[in-house]
Amino acid sequence: MTAITAVRPSAELASGHTVVLLDPHTGEGHLVLAAEHATTAALAFLVRHTSGFVEVALGDADCARLHLPSMWSLPGAAGVAPDHTVTLDAIDGVTTGISAADRARTIRAMADPSTGPADFTRPGHVAPVRAHGTGALADLVVELAADAGARPIAAFAALVSPGHPALLADAADCRAFAEQHGLLVLAP
Repeated sequence: MTAITAVRPSAELASGHTVVLLDPHTGEGHLVLAAEHATTAALAFLVRHTSGFVEVALGDADCARLHLPSMWSLPGAAGVAPDHTVTLDAIDGVTTGISAADRARTIRAMADPSTGPADFTRPGHVAPVRAHGTGALADLVVELAADAGARPIAAFAALVSPGHPALLADAADCRAFAEQHGLLVLAP
C-alpha cells in the first residue's frame, strides 16, 4: 500500500487501537481494528458508532484454512464488489454470538493460525470478506493489518454519520468523529 506510508498507522493498529479509514471508492468511513487485538471494549465501540454489521477482511490462505466458501457469486461479476463468505461464530466461549464479547472472541479466533473450521459454527454473527488484491476496501484493510505487523486479518464496520444517523459518515463526519475520539484518519 503506497498511499499510506506513515509509521503512525502501523503503530496505532499494532497497539490495538482502532483507526478510521476512508474508502477511496465511496468516500465513506469505516472503523478498522486488527483482528488479533479485538477486545470486548473495541467491538462495543465499533458496534455503537457503526451500522453494527461487522466484517472481517482476510486473504485466500486464511479463507482456505477456515473453509470459508463464498456466500454467493454471480457469473461474470466484476469490479470491486465484496466477496462475502459464509458467516460464522467461534464455538469456544461464545454464547449467542451477537454480543460485543462474542464477536470479539470470534474475530480473535479467526486471526489465530491454530484454529480451523471445526472451531466455528455457521451461520454466525461475523461476516468474513475475502480480499483479492483488487484494491477493494477488504484489500486495504488486510494491508493495514499486515503493515502493522499483525496477522493480515482485520475487522471493520461502516461509520454512521453522527449528524445524520440514517446516512453513513462522509469525510467531514469522519474527521470530526476521529478528533472527538482521538483516532487516526487514513485517506488512501
